[in-house]
Amino acid sequence: MAEVSRKIANFAGLMFTVLLILWLGVGLGFLLRRRSWTFPERLVPWTVALLLFSIGYEVGSNRTLLASLDVLGGEALCVTFFTVLGSALFAKMFQKFAGIRLVLPKSEPKPKGNSLLRGLGASLPVVGSFGLGGLAGFFGVLPFFSADWTFGVLCLLLACVGFMIGSNEEVRRSLKQIDRRLLLLPLVTVVGTWIGAVVTALCLPRHTMAEWLAVSSGFGYYSLSAILISDLRSMDLGTVALMHNVLREITVLLFAPFFVRLFGPLAPVSIGGATTADTTLPVIVASGGVALIPAAVFHGIVTDMLVPVLVPFFCAL
Repeated sequence: MAEVSRKIANFAGLMFTVLLILWLGVGLGFLLRRRSWTFPERLVPWTVALLLFSIGYEVGSNRTLLASLDVLGGEALCVTFFTVLGSALFAKMFQKFAGIRLVLPKSEPKPKGNSLLRGLGASLPVVGSFGLGGLAGFFGVLPFFSADWTFGVLCLLLACVGFMIGSNEEVRRSLKQIDRRLLLLPLVTVVGTWIGAVVTALCLPRHTMAEWLAVSSGFGYYSLSAILISDLRSMDLGTVALMHNVLREITVLLFAPFFVRLFGPLAPVSIGGATTADTTLPVIVASGGVALIPAAVFHGIVTDMLVPVLVPFFCAL
């Protein structure tokens, strides 16, 4: 009973803190929107890199965890396959039953080379920061390093993201142009993702249903979800979450045209999760058309804000 109470208290405190910081950032950004602020956008990649370095360091310094990386990688591939498939199928069904018509580009739906390379280039620092941290942890080159302060860096990241959302006029303009029916798309993504997590739990019973739901509820937000799961559950599950969410983003960057042809233009938006308002947006637009911009931006913001609520919730179960 005491353990359950402790988990609930941790969940409530963590959720309140991250949401408060996120929304304070949004409010501050809105109040200061009349000026052009570039420092939050410049700061975000550094904070993300530092968080991923911290995760990598803990993985690299944990010999037991290193010995099971092949297992963790297989689990990440499995949960990615089922959550991507679930998201795509539910997006296709939603578009059909809601009667949503989106005009595809007249040319063959193939992302422009520069958009694709730009998107993949944004993912390279993720792998690099994690790998560098892993090497540092493995060789013990930073004996003074401590992961205790990573939560402070995480709070800084959330504040910057919130500030960028609140101060961005283009984001607000895009949200005003969205088809009302597409306001349900984040819910479709959540349901499709959770169905994939349930199937994963049936195939891979090493982790509980709640743990797989926590992993899948990162929706591509690899830095936040990995940190939360590592702190609230275990380092190995946090590593699976990191690999899964990176794979989810890369799936959109590489295969968006394929999913558009097979499941419709909403499929890559649903698969992209929290990344559709930034890193995967160019590829989504190139393969599905400019009509997807308002839906993709709205979808990315909503799923982004669901992560700090859903991940700790499932970790507390």
